[in-house]
Amino acid sequence: MLKTSLWSIVNSLSPDYRWQRSRLRRWWAMDPEQAAADTRHRLWQYLHYCLRYSRFWQERWPENFREFAVDEAEAVLRQLPVLTKSDIRHHIDDLRIRREDRQPGDGWPATSGQSSIQSGGSTGEPTRVWFDRRFQDAGRATRDRFYTLGGLRPGAPVFFIWGSPNELGELQASPRK
Repeated sequence: MLKTSLWSIVNSLSPDYRWQRSRLRRWWAMDPEQAAADTRHRLWQYLHYCLRYSRFWQERWPENFREFAVDEAEAVLRQLPVLTKSDIRHHIDDLRIRREDRQPGDGWPATSGQSSIQSGGSTGEPTRVWFDRRFQDAGRATRDRFYTLGGLRPGAPVFFIWGSPNELGELQASPRK
């Protein structure tokens, strides 16, 4: 109980956590049509952000969708090439949106505290992905919301098993697993 209370206190200090928690409460209270419209609008915003600042997407953007309306966002997304692990590995510099490429007052949240994670994943080849620190706090608020929906207290220790049905079926057969 003390751990989850500390969890709540520490998270409440983050403006990004509080913003995401508030946004999720509003989104959850919407009727399905409002939620769909809100999600479509956010997708439209994000696609414009990628088109404006990502060299990778600028080079691959369909010409007929350089300008598009909110109700066309899903069609634009379907026209974009699928981003693979290989693309991430080979085009990391062109995918990354750098703070220095941004313009003050451009209408997008500030890019701050960028860091990267690197994983060998299932391929064994290192892959690096950049992210902004502010999304760690927003992501934590999202996970906490799902903990609550699942009947858990945010911050409570939980684990899950990740794997294919074959791997999970072999758990008892292998002490290593």
